[in-house]
Amino acid sequence: MTDVPEGPKGFFSKKLFGVQVLYWAAILVLVLAYFAWKMRTADSAPAADAETDPALAPENMDDSAGIYDGFQAQATPTYDATKDVTTTVDTNDAWAKRVVEWSAQTGLAGAGEAQLAIQKYLNGDQLSFDEGRIRDAAIAHFGAPPEPITVGGTDPEGAKRQGTPPTFHTVKGVNDNTYTKLVNLYWGSASNDRIDLIQNANHSLGKSGPFPVGTRVMVPAYHAPKYYRSTKKINTLKEIAAKNSTSVTALRILNDGIKDTLKSGTKVRVA
Repeated sequence: MTDVPEGPKGFFSKKLFGVQVLYWAAILVLVLAYFAWKMRTADSAPAADAETDPALAPENMDDSAGIYDGFQAQATPTYDATKDVTTTVDTNDAWAKRVVEWSAQTGLAGAGEAQLAIQKYLNGDQLSFDEGRIRDAAIAHFGAPPEPITVGGTDPEGAKRQGTPPTFHTVKGVNDNTYTKLVNLYWGSASNDRIDLIQNANHSLGKSGPFPVGTRVMVPAYHAPKYYRSTKKINTLKEIAAKNSTSVTALRILNDGIKDTLKSGTKVRVA
């Protein structure tokens, strides 16, 4: 009769060293599982270093480490940028040099003119109006000088003609704010007949001055004085004014201190 192989149940029911094969199989599975867990743990553990693993400390290392004898770790030096920076202290002389060069380049003033103006300014001297113009432009562009200075004064702008008489002149400052100054400016001589002429053209302004900046003054065309002699019939300012197509006010301006009634033959300026 042929033997029939035993099934798994029959095999695991057998005994080995007095213990069923089934239990030996369970023990083997557990042992294999334990070694598998240990291997996975070892693979995932961080590398040991000298601080955590005594085996890696210098005194426990292999003699082959001697090839590194004499080597010492050097700290990376920190770069101090301030050591390479050259500090430049600005001075008034350097400021003046920049101003002179800039003035010449821009056409504000010639180098010599600018040099004189700026040096006078730094010295605290009185400046002309044009020198003050150079100074103001320099400060507006470069700022004030780096070193403190004592600031001097500046002359007012010189009077300039504003047309050919008859023309209106707008007062700019102290150099053109009286009749006398305007007569000198336009006619070159401040004689009384010239002053009376400009006064007569500006009744509303009065006879004197000085006039505020911005005042408009009529400067008439110059002409030689015209006179009229009083007679026995025409001897009052009213009669003389009517006879010469003018006004009593104009006659009073053109003839300082004149009286209302005149002797026959009195010379009266009428224009």
